Amino acid sequence: MGSGKSFKLVGMYYSLKMNTKVTVGVFKSEVDIRTNTTISTRAPLTLEINGTITDTSDISRENYDILLIDEVQFISPKQIENIRLHAQTHDVYCFGLLTDHTAVLFPGSKRLVELADNVIQINDFCIPCSICTHYRAILHKKRSFSESDVGAEYDHVCWKCFCEKDLIKNKNG
Repeated sequence: MGSGKSFKLVGMYYSLKMNTKVTVGVFKSEVDIRTNTTISTRAPLTLEINGTITDTSDISRENYDILLIDEVQFISPKQIENIRLHAQTHDVYCFGLLTDHTAVLFPGSKRLVELADNVIQINDFCIPCSICTHYRAILHKKRSFSESDVGAEYDHVCWKCFCEKDLIKNKNG
């Protein structure tokens, strides 16, 4: 949601392809409905994926030296465990959100944090406050806590701004 996670994944892919002889597989959750067969960034860059991860996928059958996985927050905890087993013999890099717009951990992200060797947060900035840590949903210039608000936009903010009840100003001024 604007912090550069997919951009980082695409950059990592091209860096690995240009500078090494490893095979790189690119996957994403089947729940990501923005694009079917690609990962796209706001840059705009796109990258063809090798497949989607479903509840019945067997990631251990993938024969790549390195796996890059996008939208990991939508992957089930069971599949995160399968990915972790695969990571015992292969390098795996996962990209995604930790929490939803109500500051609750996504189940897949929670399991990933519990099992990961390393977690690196990609930060954005909340102007003029500090480093962004959360997302809040905005609908009709008001904060939304509903999961079903069609048309909501998301604002990447620091904790102080996340806790504000109403928006003082919208993103456009």
